[in-house]
Amino acid sequence: DVIEYHNEGQSPVSVPIPRREHHPSNKPTLVTKLTVHKQKKNKYFALAQTELGDVFKITTTVESDKVVGLRCQLIDTVPVGVSMNVTKMGLMFLAAEVGDHTLYQLEQSIISLDGAVETTNATKLNEVPSFTPENLMKNMRIVDTISNVGATTGLMVGEFTNNESSPQIYALCGSGPRSTARVLRHGAAINQLAVTDLPGTPSRLFTVKGNEGEDKYIVVSFVGSTLVLSVGESVEEVSDSQFALDAETIGCGRLSDGGYVQVTPSFIRHIKSDGKTYKDWQPPGLMKISHACCNETQVVIVYDGQAGKVTYFELDESMNLNEKAEKSLGSEVTCLDVGVVPKGRNRSLWCVVGTFENDVKVLSLSPHDLLTARSTSNIPEKNGRPSSLCIVDMIGDKGSVETTLSIGTDSGVMQQTTIDGQSGGMGGNPTRRFLGAGKAEIGRVAVDGKSCCIMLSSRPWLSYLSAQTGGLVTSPLSYTSLDHACGFTSDIISEGIIATSGNQLHILTIENIESNFNETKVPLRYTPRQTCLINGSLAIVEADARDYSEAAKVKMGYGSVMSVAKKAGDGMEIDSDEDEEGGSEKATVVRGPVPENTSWGSCIRLIDPSKCTTLDVLELEDYAALSCCAIQFSSRGGEVLLAVGIVKELSFDKGAQAKEYGISLYRVVNSRLTLLHTTKVDAPVLSMTQFNSKLLVGCGGLVRLYDMGKKQLLRKCEARATTSNVKTLAAAGDRIYVGTLGESIKIMKFDATRQQLNLVCQDAVPRNITAMCVLDINTVAAGDRFGNVVVLRSPDNSVEETMGGSFWSKAKVPLFEMLCHYHTGEIVTGLKRASLISQGQEAIIYTSITGKIGALMPLKTKDDVEFFTGLQDKIRNVAPRPVLRDFAKFRGLYAPVKKVVDGDVIGFWGSPKSEAR
Repeated sequence: DVIEYHNEGQSPVSVPIPRREHHPSNKPTLVTKLTVHKQKKNKYFALAQTELGDVFKITTTVESDKVVGLRCQLIDTVPVGVSMNVTKMGLMFLAAEVGDHTLYQLEQSIISLDGAVETTNATKLNEVPSFTPENLMKNMRIVDTISNVGATTGLMVGEFTNNESSPQIYALCGSGPRSTARVLRHGAAINQLAVTDLPGTPSRLFTVKGNEGEDKYIVVSFVGSTLVLSVGESVEEVSDSQFALDAETIGCGRLSDGGYVQVTPSFIRHIKSDGKTYKDWQPPGLMKISHACCNETQVVIVYDGQAGKVTYFELDESMNLNEKAEKSLGSEVTCLDVGVVPKGRNRSLWCVVGTFENDVKVLSLSPHDLLTARSTSNIPEKNGRPSSLCIVDMIGDKGSVETTLSIGTDSGVMQQTTIDGQSGGMGGNPTRRFLGAGKAEIGRVAVDGKSCCIMLSSRPWLSYLSAQTGGLVTSPLSYTSLDHACGFTSDIISEGIIATSGNQLHILTIENIESNFNETKVPLRYTPRQTCLINGSLAIVEADARDYSEAAKVKMGYGSVMSVAKKAGDGMEIDSDEDEEGGSEKATVVRGPVPENTSWGSCIRLIDPSKCTTLDVLELEDYAALSCCAIQFSSRGGEVLLAVGIVKELSFDKGAQAKEYGISLYRVVNSRLTLLHTTKVDAPVLSMTQFNSKLLVGCGGLVRLYDMGKKQLLRKCEARATTSNVKTLAAAGDRIYVGTLGESIKIMKFDATRQQLNLVCQDAVPRNITAMCVLDINTVAAGDRFGNVVVLRSPDNSVEETMGGSFWSKAKVPLFEMLCHYHTGEIVTGLKRASLISQGQEAIIYTSITGKIGALMPLKTKDDVEFFTGLQDKIRNVAPRPVLRDFAKFRGLYAPVKKVVDGDVIGFWGSPKSEAR
């Protein structure tokens, strides 16, 4: 309740801290963080934060070099942090306890704090003023935030939006009013700046630069026509660009003479620099041009049906396009590309051609050996036929240039290799990646000052040289599927992307190419406990101990959690879906007030996963929701209901005790929740799942099976699983997988004839299970509260052999075999088997209490196991150890590591010197 100043040679000076309205009188105000900011001329002040987030300014009164007085003034209320730091520029960084970390700018008003609630050392404890915190800051504003998904309490992985090609990660994050439900998408975030409709579906897309280096035209090619758009203050269609509008454009670009070149199936048009005159070149006879590419000085075309006849044009000194060479490759050409002219040179040295016979050839464009094949690479037939090529000179951080060739195939496979700048030879160890089910198309873009390749299939990808690893990285982009894309620059957009999807034109920018995930947040009222999918929506149960309901907070003047609640059309209160960072730089989160007695704030929320908006919020009065599950009873005609495990007046003062436990069933009609009935039980329900069209419940240490009744659930059978509580439940076939708080994993089997649950397999090691995931009928992965991840497998035929009798002793129950063991270092809160890439390899995705998201990837071959195991042993000896801790001892803190390679150690590959690597 007080802040004191102590110094040698003088008596202590103390000042009382202003108290909140409705704060319990028997609960003191606890200061959790204190930082001192030094100013000029030996001046200073201190910032103190309480456990509720209130920040106070502490100033001193000095007489004769001694502190004789203290003054405490309220600044603002911010999220509770673990540390604070104030810079000389007046910026305060707050490392939040949960949720995003924030950088604040201290306003000029903080100097005097006129009108702020304050106390001095002369204020008596019984005269301390009180205040009510506000949701808008007066003396600080948000400058920037750092995303933080901790504390993570739940996890779901899946494609629930029905309009994206890859699954999303749905994480329950935070605690109290700082809680959020976050949709994490694998890939860098894309900003959509504009979308406009086109008169048809484009076949190609180009951008053409002007004299100032910015794009002047956007050329959209259709079958039999071309649309030219002028780039300025707005994008408008033009008809006086001298481009042929009545023909399909298969290639175009700007030439070094200031003019433009357009290639159509019937001619090549060279538009002069004056923009008014042009010159056409037509192929001999009735031949048609099928493919073309160009740069500032070179044009390469291929004729249709002429066995891969390639013709090369070059801009001469008189600024005319002249035919320089012609060659037949002996096979029809499917794609080609010519590199960008390097700075200080007149031409690109290489042209790459893909043929119908799955060959990719590097042709020389040097004057002394034009169109000579320098190297050839064959694409495996299983990977498809080449459909797109792109040469990009990627520049590393130290100025090194690496010429990269990216090859896209019609089956969605991308292959990357390098081209030697002297000989034109291709690298011998190409890397391959499956991009998607559609044909792969590749284009050049610039992002963060780097030359990159954008790759399109069923989802977009970006290939670039990573500043973190120094190697070539191909990462997905979090956006809808695109058909064509190329780089775009204007006076407003320095590094953008213009793309087409169907008959729409998109203008995009990429935020951070190094980010692995981008997120969308939905604010919550209380700490999220569990989530499930029901009728295409996400149901989330939220509950906080020692908290008031939302209606009680509003009556006390504390307002809504994130912002002032807005009324929906039916009068129901729905939380605003704008978070405090995105809604306003002055908005903040207020925690409190704290009730004197044992009370809970809880609600059930429905979220639309595609729009990330709240559909319905049902506040629970006097009850707290701890678990949820979507259940489909056969007697309800296929209707999906929501089962919620509830408690009333749960207290932890003398152990976990509650006045009442129950299971409530809700209908979801038109995205609204309606209570059907509630069934009382005798223990907390922490987990539920569907089993044989019935509801399987973990009720305390019992596993119970319920069927639907008119007024309540009907108990069918039960079995004792543990002496503690059942934490997780899963079902597969007739087997039930039970995760307990203290007795690890157990497998039960349902005997339909006798209507009973029989224990058929258990673990010999006691584990406090927090998360569980069934891998197959005999194998289960689990995480415990001590940070261990373990994979257990039941012995062959153990379940069938054990079912021979109706009763047996514990000693006769078969035991699990431990296949893998790994210590993550943090409490594991979620485990799911999933793939983050369409048709990609599945992995075990896990989350920890601090917000870590990890993956356990299976190694399928003996060669991979030997390679990564040996590499791990080598890197362990040279990897940096900031706290001098041994990697092997840490990963085997509770039990030795078994059949798991430490990916964090492999991540130190870039740390040793190049000779060691």
